[in-house]
Amino acid sequence: MPQYLSNDVALYVTKTVEAAYNDGSATGSNYAKIRSQQASFVLPQVEFLNDAGVPGNGHEFATQWCANYLTHPAVTFTDDVNYAIAGRLALRALGGTVTTAQQGGTTAYKHSCSMLPIASGRQYPSFAMAAELGGASHRFAGCVVDRFRLSQNRADRPQYSADIVGSGKFTTPHGLTSLPSTMDIAACLTGAGVSVYWTDADGTTTFSGSGCTLRSWSVEVANNLRLNDRCPGDSTQTLTYDATTTTPAFAGKLLRGSRTVTAQLVILLDSTVVPWERYVTGQELTDVTFKAQSTAEAGTAYKYTINYIIPKARITSVDPTDSEGDAAITINLTGMYDSVTGGALKAEVINQETTNYV
Repeated sequence: MPQYLSNDVALYVTKTVEAAYNDGSATGSNYAKIRSQQASFVLPQVEFLNDAGVPGNGHEFATQWCANYLTHPAVTFTDDVNYAIAGRLALRALGGTVTTAQQGGTTAYKHSCSMLPIASGRQYPSFAMAAELGGASHRFAGCVVDRFRLSQNRADRPQYSADIVGSGKFTTPHGLTSLPSTMDIAACLTGAGVSVYWTDADGTTTFSGSGCTLRSWSVEVANNLRLNDRCPGDSTQTLTYDATTTTPAFAGKLLRGSRTVTAQLVILLDSTVVPWERYVTGQELTDVTFKAQSTAEAGTAYKYTINYIIPKARITSVDPTDSEGDAAITINLTGMYDSVTGGALKAEVINQETTNYV
């Protein structure tokens, strides 16, 4: 009997979003292979109800076991930002309409979106996900990005982390065919290519550079998906095991809750940092930009890039800290509503994808 290691797991995400929620995708070439630094695998889960200990049963043991509904599959991807699917998830986490513009007549294209305004709806762009490991192969529909985070420590390559949640709808094909055997690799983003800056009352302040002032940073969007938005009209799926047929329901929508945008910078104290009281007054900052880049793309002056930009932010707290013996401060930011973009965060991805990059 063959045995498998954790690194034998293969996970895939569709390159395009669903035309309608829970559509899924059976086309193998539409999937991109995912890499994750932590072991990740997804299996269908069914919530069952039983009558154990129920008055009238007569004892504490179950005599009836009924399928209630399919629960939400969930998985977290964590990796260096070095392949194209990270940019797609960064855009899907914001939910806005993606616009694509060619850059200077070259092969580089910039894909941009802003957080989805409440008037445009609460269902975020959904996609399908596939998991493959021996006989435990499944395809899941209705997947949405619940949380997306970009970060960097010192000069390490920037990383991303994404929490993915699905509706529960799944299929068990007899072998997932035509799926890509390799990852969709893009140019590696380097630690040296990172730039973090904002604009305040004194103009533009840049924290990255050769002076090593910036020790770490992170920016995160949390969509706080409503995992209990079930209703009597939700679709059901027929499951048959040991001659017993059940029809548990799966979620027909996965709406976002109250979104939050947060960021953090750890900065060494030195003569170039403005007086600390400037930070603790809660002043408003504009265009707080976290830019992660690679070297220039072949044939162009443009770089593979992922930008997260907070158009309007407030400093919520400034805390003293220690960075390996050096005095430092931790600056925490909260994204505010920006009437121009209709939200509190913008995303930009530059690569050589021409259309349908979302």
